[in-house]
Amino acid sequence: MKYPQLFIAFTLLTTICFAQGNGTTFESTKKCINKTYSVSIHILEDTLGQQNVTPAQISAGIALANTHFSNICASFNICSTYVHPNVRNDMVRKGIEDKEIAVMYDVPNTINIYYVVDISGSSSPCGFAPLGGMTVPTKTSDRDAIFIKKSCAADKSLTHELGHYFGLFHTFEQNTNGIELVDGSNCAAAGDLICDTKADPSGSAVADPVYCDLLPPATDANGDYYTPNACNIMSYYTNPCSGIHFTTGQYNRMLEVMEKGRNYLW
Repeated sequence: MKYPQLFIAFTLLTTICFAQGNGTTFESTKKCINKTYSVSIHILEDTLGQQNVTPAQISAGIALANTHFSNICASFNICSTYVHPNVRNDMVRKGIEDKEIAVMYDVPNTINIYYVVDISGSSSPCGFAPLGGMTVPTKTSDRDAIFIKKSCAADKSLTHELGHYFGLFHTFEQNTNGIELVDGSNCAAAGDLICDTKADPSGSAVADPVYCDLLPPATDANGDYYTPNACNIMSYYTNPCSGIHFTTGQYNRMLEVMEKGRNYLW
């Protein structure tokens, strides 16, 4: 092999990520949904009429999502693609232009994915999506609009946002649900509310690129050291530690939302 050191490092990272909770190390999910979701793609042009994203980049993001959701037999199929003239300079502020755009362009009963140059007002640098729940949203005008930054079209960002869309919090969720303890004693009521994702102290923490350990180490209120799932899709850790897997608990939560809160989708 031409690059043995690179191979060893990749193998070590893969092994560590499996140990931290790659899907194959968890129990089986509850069931398969056996559903292909209809996706409506929306590309917002800039002021010069440029799209700034290619079909290949969009297809790559969809393909990656299909890979991760295949564990519960869910997939996403592009049914239609729309190109819209400049909408507010192709720069969307969460809670403002996104709602207006959704009212104007959403295709009912499909997952609408909007690709824009820039996003502001969101905690995520690459996109945002409405959080799915166990009941069907009463307001239909903007319930199915996911916004993705064009520079993130081909990476895990869409998979991450689909996680939110089907009911997943960030692994480091604290402001909404409270701080999860390392010992797991409050895992069902704090953090991301899922017990097979380890407590995660911060979305801005840095993980060692090989061992995926926190840099610097952090402890909870009991003095226990955090050892989060740095490979989890719903975390914010830096590559190559992030975006590798969902856990069984996360899959089961998404299955429930698919069957209840998102059961209207084609």
